[in-house]
Amino acid sequence: MHAVNDWIPDRAVGHDGAVFCDPRAAVAAPGQPDRLVSSPDDLRPSPDGYRVMALVLELVIKRVIRR
Repeated sequence: MHAVNDWIPDRAVGHDGAVFCDPRAAVAAPGQPDRLVSSPDDLRPSPDGYRVMALVLELVIKRVIRR
């Protein structure tokens, strides 16, 4: 999982016009990037976590559209 997650942003940087957004980082536990804040099952974000992820994606999308 870590190898794939590290590969994705590196791949985006190498492609002109590609934009990388890491919404999972927005819901990761402080100092513990492999754990999610308030996850009901330690696998998926809570409903509030999904809202936070959506807000992060929305900000990135709006920034890209303004270019």
